Amino acid sequence: MSNATTQMSIPLHLENTINVYAKKELQLPTAFLTYREMLLDESIGGGLSLIQNLINKLDFKIKAPKNANTATIKLTKALNKSLENMEDCNKCNFINRILSMCVYGHSIFEMVFTKDKANIVFKSFVPVHPVNVKKYWFNKSSLEKIELTTPAQDSFIEQVNKYEVELPADKILMLMLNADIDNPLGRSLLQRCYMPWKKKQIVSEYELIGVAKNLSGVLKVQVPSEYIQDYYNNPATDNAVYVQDLIAQADNLHGGKASSVLIASDTNENGVRLFDVTTVGNKEGMTNLDTNAILNRLDSNILVTLYTDIMSLGQNIGSSMALSDNKTALLALFLESILVCIQQSFDKAIKQAFILNNVEAEELPKLTFEEVEKLDFDTFTRGWQRLVQAGAVTTDEGLEQWIRQQWAAPDVDYSKTIKNTKTADPVERTENDKQK
Repeated sequence: MSNATTQMSIPLHLENTINVYAKKELQLPTAFLTYREMLLDESIGGGLSLIQNLINKLDFKIKAPKNANTATIKLTKALNKSLENMEDCNKCNFINRILSMCVYGHSIFEMVFTKDKANIVFKSFVPVHPVNVKKYWFNKSSLEKIELTTPAQDSFIEQVNKYEVELPADKILMLMLNADIDNPLGRSLLQRCYMPWKKKQIVSEYELIGVAKNLSGVLKVQVPSEYIQDYYNNPATDNAVYVQDLIAQADNLHGGKASSVLIASDTNENGVRLFDVTTVGNKEGMTNLDTNAILNRLDSNILVTLYTDIMSLGQNIGSSMALSDNKTALLALFLESILVCIQQSFDKAIKQAFILNNVEAEELPKLTFEEVEKLDFDTFTRGWQRLVQAGAVTTDEGLEQWIRQQWAAPDVDYSKTIKNTKTADPVERTENDKQK
């Protein structure tokens, strides 16, 4: 009997539709491995890299509240200094590890403190991969501890340190994205991208199969019926052995491993060949189905889902760019929502540092980031010019000082003022002035 050919692809049937795949591949902890595989998709991986790169450009620090006491200010400075000098990690790497919550729904760190000259400060934030968490223990909505498994070792990376079996709540910094009653551990940005990603994966696989079949064709092996009967019923006969060898030659020919095939030249009484190897299927080398349109639609669905239509700007050649400013603002809001999540979660680390240092404060410091969207000078000045022209605001020294602060301009020295004639650009006049 001939050897069976292993089929590596998984064709869709009624019992294994995409919904069935989703139930298995989106169930924790399998979902963590699914999300890691989804990162290989160019649309998903590129989109998340954009988020990471935009946020990585923003510096961050801990900022003490106004009217903070001396002890709070001193400890805040010490904590900021420790963030700049963390062990085995810089601020950029720390943010990158935090942003893994976009992939897995949450990111976990072990908080490690150390004592400097006068304060207990941050030493490091050791990342814990969600794959290595065996169980999360909650008391109502509060995380009590996490139970860990030993990380899988390979021949390339070896862990020499002793790995903790459990981490208590006071050592855990857990940042959760979009946590809700159905997703208490946070919801990955990739969760809702799963359906279009899975469809794209299947269509791409079938497209490659179709391309292979169209380029090389499907071979038809023709032999007399008695040879076929011997092949299935009497595999030891010469006829069966010949058929098996002919099939092997055809497989090698189709796979590009051979350029010739040996067949008998016998014909029947009418001159028709009894043995033959020919190609069947689409002779034109193309299909009627436009897979490019399907893949483009699925890519669009992934981007729309991932960024709620933000990153789909300009993806269609004929689309209007009139809303580009609004979509840029939406992207800024999207990034700011992630930063707010980081800020609120990092409150626990700041609070723990104040507890260890026995420092009391009415209001704890906050982690702050640089502005996501820089103030546009042209838009800013136009708006203020119109307000002044309309008499909605009164210009005074305080207002001037505030405007200078928005652009980090030097303080004004009124003893060195330059007398200029104040004129307004006619293009910038208000609509009422234009009508007059």
